[in-house]
Amino acid sequence: MAKSEANDAKAFMSRQQDDVRMVYDRSRTSFPRQCVIWGTTNDKEYLRDATGGRRYLIVEMTAEQIDTDRIERDRDAIWQAAALGYDEMRAEQPYGTLPLFLQGEAAETAKQMQERARKSEAWEGWMETIIEWLDEGLTLQELFNRQERDTEKLLDGDDTFHGVPLTAMVCRVAFSQQDAMRKALGMNANAPITAQAEQFWSKVVSKMKEQGWIHGKGKENVPATRNRATIGGKQKMWMIRPDITDEERKRGFRVCNPAQAPESGSTQVADDDDYDDLL
Repeated sequence: MAKSEANDAKAFMSRQQDDVRMVYDRSRTSFPRQCVIWGTTNDKEYLRDATGGRRYLIVEMTAEQIDTDRIERDRDAIWQAAALGYDEMRAEQPYGTLPLFLQGEAAETAKQMQERARKSEAWEGWMETIIEWLDEGLTLQELFNRQERDTEKLLDGDDTFHGVPLTAMVCRVAFSQQDAMRKALGMNANAPITAQAEQFWSKVVSKMKEQGWIHGKGKENVPATRNRATIGGKQKMWMIRPDITDEERKRGFRVCNPAQAPESGSTQVADDDDYDDLL
């Protein structure tokens, strides 16, 4: 289904009653739903809603051929078991809506099956690529080389960058929109950002914020120029790791091996040009 069709189907299946104008009637009549809606597909990925597919209870058919003769033979027994189950639930809860939904392990299994059947959207691929780029382990020397930094101007007297040796394995702690599009996704730095790219970026930001990432300083209803955070001495609208430490904010990177990191409090990074664009 296309996304618009998926939204229509979701709305249709969410209704608990249908309004119909019967033949010769002047007004519509509401009829509560008294049926189960089902469908089949040969596709492996068919759910389009990024928020999940809880309206779909998936049944995977692994048999090469369905034994219709057996179903016809056992049809009455199946209906009898369903009616018995309903009567038992209604006896426990004589009034109101019955809890006809999955719980516990069954609910978790259904969620996993729905996620496997969901077709990933392009912006989700963006997010995965960006996070992989962010988590990439590289030496501090490699990080400086990629940024075309003059290492000699950055090092302390003991050939470390504020206590971190050049051989230490590090990874990035934050990224800006330009970092994501130009460096992580490899877009042409001279090409303008399209409206579709801006739309994808908004969805990436929204999803990552749901997962705890911090956008800027994380303050809502604050103009972007005042909501910028400082990472590695550079002030931008960063997307920042949820578990970033104060030391990592100052340095602009995370030391992957704690044994190679200086003791807490030994790193002092000023907001000057030497620490711009560490990411």
